[in-house]
Amino acid sequence: MRRDEKEIRNYIKSIKELKISEEKEKKAVQAAKAAFYEGEQKRSLSSFEFLYEQSRYIQKRWWILQAAVLMGLWWFLVYTESGEYVKKGMGMAASLFAVLIMPELWKNRNTGAMEIEGTTFYTLRQVYAARLMAFALADGFFLGIFFAAASFSGRLTLWEAVVQFFIPFNISCCICFGTLYSRKTGSEVFSVFLCMIWDAVWLLFLLQKQIYEAVTEPVWAVIFISSVLYLFYCIGRGQKKWRQIWEGQMLWS
Repeated sequence: MRRDEKEIRNYIKSIKELKISEEKEKKAVQAAKAAFYEGEQKRSLSSFEFLYEQSRYIQKRWWILQAAVLMGLWWFLVYTESGEYVKKGMGMAASLFAVLIMPELWKNRNTGAMEIEGTTFYTLRQVYAARLMAFALADGFFLGIFFAAASFSGRLTLWEAVVQFFIPFNISCCICFGTLYSRKTGSEVFSVFLCMIWDAVWLLFLLQKQIYEAVTEPVWAVIFISSVLYLFYCIGRGQKKWRQIWEGQMLWS
């Protein structure tokens, strides 16, 4: 046996023979944790930097597809003669626009990377909040351009946008986020399936002309406000109870 290896073995043996009190061991661990967190705090990102870094992880193809959905919808509104039918079909485009948000939010769960990300300095709640904010900013930009162009061309009013687009869009988002934050139904395919059912129900409702025209503007306003409030509730509940919902027992807790 080489001399240096022998010295190492003797040193390890002497360390094992030392009797270290449990109290001193705990103090050493606490001091190490405090030093680690202090160092991380000095190197922590600002809110804007953290948002920017998280946005870089989002695959831009989903934003391109969302923009393509809106461009196609605008083309149908402007260059087809069946404008009324296109407006009533906006709900399906709105549902597809909402579904395209989900793959980026679901990929951590699908790939089993949540336990790894849960050991990082930033929590999963912060990660998902940043990605939701990135999508909200990008989608707000796309929708702003779309509705400005549609309104300028005289093909769509603000009220029609609320009824025909935002109500089905909000409800589709509620379905997607409700499924994403559920402990029992964690399937992305199941979420898309529920959105397809919702599209069918919405389309059948629109085809019932007498029932559709019987709904007054105050009723539509209540439905719209309720859908917005419930959407914020779904997102807020998921952000508040992310630990209990996504993992029954976190391995790192």
